[in-house]
Amino acid sequence: MIEAIKEIGEYALIKNNKNPENPIEVIVEDPASSPAYKHILAIRISVTESGFEYGGIQQEEYSKEKKEKYLYRKGSSKGIDLSPTSRITELEKTFNNKTIAWFKKIVSDKELVLEQEETQFLKKIYTCLVSNKDIISKDLNDKIKSFGKSENGILTLLVESEKDHLTYIGDINVFKKILVHYYSEDLYHSVTYKVDSLSYDQLCSVCKNKSEEVYGLVSTYAFYNVDKPGFVSGGFERSESWKNYPVCIKCALSLEAGKQYIEDYLKYNSYGFNYYIIPKLFHQKGNTEIYRSFEDYRKSIIDGNLSIKKEYGNLLSETEEDAFEMISKQSNALSTNLLFYEKTNAAFRILLCVEDVLPSKLRDLFETKKTIDKKNIFKNCIWNDRPLSFTFENIWYFYPRN
Repeated sequence: MIEAIKEIGEYALIKNNKNPENPIEVIVEDPASSPAYKHILAIRISVTESGFEYGGIQQEEYSKEKKEKYLYRKGSSKGIDLSPTSRITELEKTFNNKTIAWFKKIVSDKELVLEQEETQFLKKIYTCLVSNKDIISKDLNDKIKSFGKSENGILTLLVESEKDHLTYIGDINVFKKILVHYYSEDLYHSVTYKVDSLSYDQLCSVCKNKSEEVYGLVSTYAFYNVDKPGFVSGGFERSESWKNYPVCIKCALSLEAGKQYIEDYLKYNSYGFNYYIIPKLFHQKGNTEIYRSFEDYRKSIIDGNLSIKKEYGNLLSETEEDAFEMISKQSNALSTNLLFYEKTNAAFRILLCVEDVLPSKLRDLFETKKTIDKKNIFKNCIWNDRPLSFTFENIWYFYPRN
C-alpha cells in the first residue's frame, strides 16, 4: 500500500507542477490556511555599509503565486516554524516566539552546517531584530489596526540589499538550505529519545533505488513508530530503525504529497466509519485516468452536480459510496485498497485494511446485488412506501456496531 501512496503522490506532484527533484517546491506550504489570511506584514531589513538596519514594516496583499517566496512550512504549535515566516496568531507572541526565536535557534544550532558568510548574515539579522524589538512591535501593531474584521495576516521578512531592491526569504539560498535541513531532520531525528536514525548509500525500501541518504523515522501515518525498543529489528537500537523502513528524501516527499491527495479526494465515510479508497496501478506508468475520475467525482459532490448513473441500485446508502460503482467499471489494470481507520488526536489506528480488490470483483458484487433485489422477499416487501432494499445500511441496523 505504501507503494500505491507513493504513486499517487508522484501523480499529485506532476498535477500541481511540482518537481520532486526540487524539494523546496514540495516542502513549502501555503501560509494562508483560510481566506482570512489576506495580509502580508514584512519586516524590512536593510543591508548598509555599516551593517544591518531596520527599515520599517511593508504591508502587502497576500498572493498565492508568491507561496515559494514566503517559504512557509509549519513547525511546532508551541515552537518555531521551519522558516521565519509564520501565521499571525497573537502578534507579540508570533514575533517573539516564532520570528526572533527562529533566528535564535539558528545561530545557536551546532548541528546546522552553514558557510561562515551565511552564519554571519543570519547573526546580523538576529542582532538587528533584537536591537529594534520594541519599535518593530509598535510598527506591527500599527499596521495590524488596518486589518478588516475577521481578517488575519502572515509575518515574514524582506531583505533590502540595494536601494528599493527587496528580496523575499524564498529567494535567498541560506533560508532554503535551512528549510530542507529541518524538514529532513524530522525524518531521522527523534526529539523524545534524542537519537538519529539514518544511513548513507543504502537502498530505499519504497523505490528500491540506492540513495545518498535514507531515513528511519518516516511516518506517513502515525501508526508507524519506534516508540518501543522491541519495534526495532536487529538489536533494539532506535538509531538502527532505518533498517526496518529506509526511505529516501524523494520518496518521503512523494508519500507526503500522496497522503494529502488521499485526504482531498479519496476519503469517505460509511455509517460512522472513516476509510480511504487507495487505487494502485499495476503498471507504474499506467493510465492515470482513474485519479482524474476521482477528482471529477469529488468536485461533482461538492458542487451538488452528481451525475453518475446508478446502474446497480443503492448498495451503500451514502451518495459518495457510488465511487465503488465507478471503480467497478474500470479494467483490471488496477486494484483497490480499502483502509478503514480511526483518528484521535495524534493517534492513527487502522481498523481494517482490505487489499487488492479488483474492479471485476466489485462488478460481481453489484451484479449479485441486482439478482438479490429480484427476490420476492425484497421486491414484494414494502417499507415506508418503498420495496425493502438489500443494502449495507439494513445490515448495519440489524447488527449494530455495539
